[in-house]
Amino acid sequence: MLDTKALRSAFSKFATGITVLTIADESGEMYGVTVNSFSSVSLDPALILWSLGDATYALDAFLNANSYVINVLSSHQQHVSDNFAMQGEFNRFEKISYSLNEQGLALVDDCLARFHCRKYRVDRAGDHWLFLGQINQIEENPGEPLIYYNSGYRLLEAK
Repeated sequence: MLDTKALRSAFSKFATGITVLTIADESGEMYGVTVNSFSSVSLDPALILWSLGDATYALDAFLNANSYVINVLSSHQQHVSDNFAMQGEFNRFEKISYSLNEQGLALVDDCLARFHCRKYRVDRAGDHWLFLGQINQIEENPGEPLIYYNSGYRLLEAK
């Protein structure tokens, strides 16, 4: 069996962008979580992949969500990433700037891109859940991405 500490360290050598995934349950209560396990899957149909661990707060709400928004964070939004990555029960939307779409899902202001999705498929894989979403709408804004590498935030630098 692989040492999980060593595996986590090796995984950290892959630079990723940072996203905040937002949902709302049947009662309209909003949830959000920072996700860097995010990847494009297919252009036709337009599919996107992300995952959550078993210990994720409100995991059941995410498993039951039929639609969600993936907000790709810009370089000046580290505070947004940190806010949604924190453990525990609290209002994650209290300290950020956002609006709501017609489905009542939070749209993080000033992000680089947004993917409005509906649930396509959910599968269990080890200690995580894999979510495939079908993209219904996209939005883009100018700016630079927030990058996560070697367990820390980085800025993208052109060569």
